[in-house]
Amino acid sequence: MHRGSVFVAFGICTLLGLTSIQAASPDEQAFLDKHIADVVVVTPKRLDNPAIAKAFAAPIYELNVTINSGDGGTMSTKQIAGRVDEKLAALSRPGSDGDCPMIQKMVNPSFVLKTDDDAKTLQAALDLIFPAVTDDDKKAVAFHHTGSDWSFVRGTFFNKFLGFVFTTDAQGKVTAVKFSLKMS
Repeated sequence: MHRGSVFVAFGICTLLGLTSIQAASPDEQAFLDKHIADVVVVTPKRLDNPAIAKAFAAPIYELNVTINSGDGGTMSTKQIAGRVDEKLAALSRPGSDGDCPMIQKMVNPSFVLKTDDDAKTLQAALDLIFPAVTDDDKKAVAFHHTGSDWSFVRGTFFNKFLGFVFTTDAQGKVTAVKFSLKMS
């Protein structure tokens, strides 16, 4: 059968409901839970760094995810994740403007952001959690503050700086975290 015919046949079967994806039964789910490591292996490594420990109360992990392809080969990827409440949350640089309540929840309650030394500590933690990837992004990494807003540049986007804005109260406690693709 011609490859195009296979795709057409599959599409027709899907439209007719002859091919479907079903949720696993409880027995199947138990089997998958027991054997998923035969295919996908996640190896966590806690990022033990003084800057992370000072700025963030939540443990931060580098997860090495390895997928066995079945033919003896493997694919691997790394993901940074943190514990937020009772969940493990993937941490990646946001792709759009907006609030980052998950990151705010991770901030160490004893951490204060009042001085450039405090900002250097947070910048060092952000370098490990949200690293700048390209050479241009690495050149842009910086921090500055205006009033209670501390901006941490993580790179550029269409010739504008992008990064996190940490807002603090009068005591230097972080009260909000936002991400912006167009920092001034």
